[in-house]
Order: sequence, then structure tokens, then C-alpha cells
Amino acid sequence: MIYQAIVVGAGPAGSAAAITLARAGISVLLLDRDSFPRDKTCGDLIGSQALQLTYRLGVPRESFTIFPPLRGFALHTANNQVKQPPPDAARGLEARVVPRIVFDTILVHQALRLGVTFRQLKVTAVLRHPGDPVLSVRGIAGDETITCSARILIGADGWNSLVARSIGPGFKNTAGPHSIGIATRAYVTRPAGNDGRIHFYFTHEIQPGYGWFFPIDSWHANVGLGMLITPDQRPDCAQMLRQRLTHLLHAPDSPARPLLDGVASITAIRTWPLALGWVPRRLVADGVLLAGDAAAFISPLTGAGIFNAMRSGILAAQVAAAALRAGDCSAAALATYERLCRRILQPRLRIEATAQRILAAPARLNLLGAMLRALPALDHLTTRIIFNLG
Repeated sequence: MIYQAIVVGAGPAGSAAAITLARAGISVLLLDRDSFPRDKTCGDLIGSQALQLTYRLGVPRESFTIFPPLRGFALHTANNQVKQPPPDAARGLEARVVPRIVFDTILVHQALRLGVTFRQLKVTAVLRHPGDPVLSVRGIAGDETITCSARILIGADGWNSLVARSIGPGFKNTAGPHSIGIATRAYVTRPAGNDGRIHFYFTHEIQPGYGWFFPIDSWHANVGLGMLITPDQRPDCAQMLRQRLTHLLHAPDSPARPLLDGVASITAIRTWPLALGWVPRRLVADGVLLAGDAAAFISPLTGAGIFNAMRSGILAAQVAAAALRAGDCSAAALATYERLCRRILQPRLRIEATAQRILAAPARLNLLGAMLRALPALDHLTTRIIFNLG
């Protein structure tokens, strides 16, 4: 069967694109190498903007009721000072910590409800046919090789995107010295000090970077840390990060100990690399658009990417649907998408990249913490910024 659109990758970017296309009356095939539900290594923070996009895509609010809204945040700076706005600073804001094994599956199910076809397929090639506007993807499902075809292909298959590689010399898989990161996370059960807030830890051991405690519900939390690394640190960075996570979880002098006392179990420790921020990539080609991590939309400040992924997936789908209706899926017709991304997403990424460089120094972080403590009038604004990070 020839579909009008194929979306490769069923994470937040791909599912948002598939849902948007289906709502526009487009026949969509959604592909992913994994079956769902599947885990995705992440901090699991679903920020306010990402949640609002999720609701606009038709996902009912009731889908997340077991994951209570966050009550606020706390910043723990390297000089052991704490900034913790009062709970009313979060009034009118909604952010939740939802494990990706749940969040991504909810989005896929919403796509299925709208008529999207899902298939588990490990895509191995993107095929072009001379003189034919239809593109094909070839992949492996079990012992079978399968080929699927469409007029439009949206690549939402991660930083090392095969779809991105298929569009030729515009693909870049490198990042500057401030754009390489690594993170590790664990799930903890029954943390005694859980107060319903997300906590960020800026210690000397984790500079430049931060640790986190994100409460999922009253019984579980996502705990982890992420750091920027230099090229000479890369060979040993995973082991180094695991050691620092162990210190955050277990050391008597860990700033997270008040929250972690009484933990019954620590599970699912995983480490993953991060390519942070705007790395210029060619985002469109004839019949092809890139979204989410495949388009290099990961936050350079926090490593978060869910809002940028969903927003770019929606934009890609809107442009793709218009191109299909006009009967022109050329790179020139799809170039609107690149312009929208540069106008809507690029400024935020550049601001975060600047903040990343400024706050990499512990002294500047301590100064920021002191300023926030001295200016309680900024509590609501600061909470809004923090709640929109995911």
C-alpha cells in the first residue's frame, strides 16, 4: 500500500506529526524499531508547554491523573544555598513527571485512534525512484524485509537519524565544544523526603551540569544528573557519570540525602549521550522533513527536548499536509518548514545556549541563586521558566 505520508520514529515528535497529519485527513504510516510500550531514557519532565500541546492533540487530561502536578521547584547551588519559591508561585501552571514508557505510549495510542497505521520496523534505507515523486523506506521486521512507500517522509528517528543521512550533504553529526553532553538516570521507590517539587543540584562534582530529583508520584521519583563533557573526557565519561550518580544517591554529604532517605529500591540506571542545541542541519529535501532530535532541537541548557520535538513534529506535519494538498512536495515547497523552525524554535535554543555558557561557572550559578533569593517578586516568573523546560 502507498501511504500519503510515512513518519519514521514514534517518539513525541513522530507521534505529534502523525496525529496532526491524520487530523488533516492524510493517510499515515508510523514506523518505529520498537514495539510500545517501551522505555526511553529521559528525565521524564513533561513541562507546561509540552502538556498543553499534548492536550491540543486530543489526549484527555485524565490520561495523566495518576501523575500529580508539580508543586514547585528548588535550586540547590554549589555553596549549599537553596532557592525554593512558595507553592503559590506555581498557581496556574501545570507540569508533571510522566515516565516516557507511559507518555510516548499515550501519544502512539492517540495516533492509532485517529486512524494512523503503526508498524514495528527497523528502517535500514530510504529509497528514491528516478522520475517518481514517491519515496520508499526499507526495513526489517523479524526475519522479513519490508518496503513501504509514500509521497512525504518525516524523519523523527533521533540524533543519528537515518532519514537525515538520506538527504545528502546537508547532514551534520558534529557539535561544538559546548554541545556534547551525557546524562544518567535511575528510578527510586519510596523516597521519604518527596515534597512534590522538582529539585536541581548544582554541585562542584557535577560542574558544568546538574543533578535532579523529579517526583513521579508519592512513591516514585526519577533521579539523575547530566554534564557537559570535553572530547578528552569522552572515553571514560559513562563510568565517571555513574560514579557521580552513586555519590548523589548514597553519599552522606549528598545534597539529595534529605529526599532520598528511606529509599526502598533503585532501578533502571541508564546512561545516554546528548547533542545539545542548534546544530545547523538541512531540515528538508524533496519529499522529506526532519523533526525533533533528528532536526537537532535538544535544549542546550537542560538536555530536554520534548516540547521542541512535539512543536517541530506539528509544524512539519502542517507543512507536509499543505504540500500534499497542493500536489508539490519538492524541497522548495517544504522550505516553509525550515523558515518556521528558525523563527519559532531557533531563538529559544540560542538563548539557552548563551545561558549554558554563562551558568557553567559555579560562581555565576551562586550569584544567580543569591539574586533569586533576594528577589521573591521573581518567584512566579522563575517557576514559569522552570516548568516550561521539559
